[in-house]
Amino acid sequence: MTHEVATVGKVDHPNARNCLIKDGYSATSGRVLSENCATAQRDGSESHGLFRVKDYVATIQSGYVNGDPSSALWLPLAKREFQASSGSMHATTLTDLLKSMKKNGVR
Repeated sequence: MTHEVATVGKVDHPNARNCLIKDGYSATSGRVLSENCATAQRDGSESHGLFRVKDYVATIQSGYVNGDPSSALWLPLAKREFQASSGSMHATTLTDLLKSMKKNGVR
């Protein structure tokens, strides 16, 4: 009996990243979106893989999202607020949210 083991870690796809950045995503957003697509592709989830890059490009070209979203995290006591400023939540969720939580003592 053979077992497949999923590889843990991010995969970089320079062509996808460069395409996203060229079409209006910030370097951070383009990197995170391309890593998400390439990693999903590698892990066998083709519907969330590189197939999605064209959708991200179409979405930014339509003006529906901000390719360089800012994020905010407000943590007084139990109230939490996080906003992606009309951008893709991938980059802000994975990077800024974790950094802000750590900075504010959330473990």
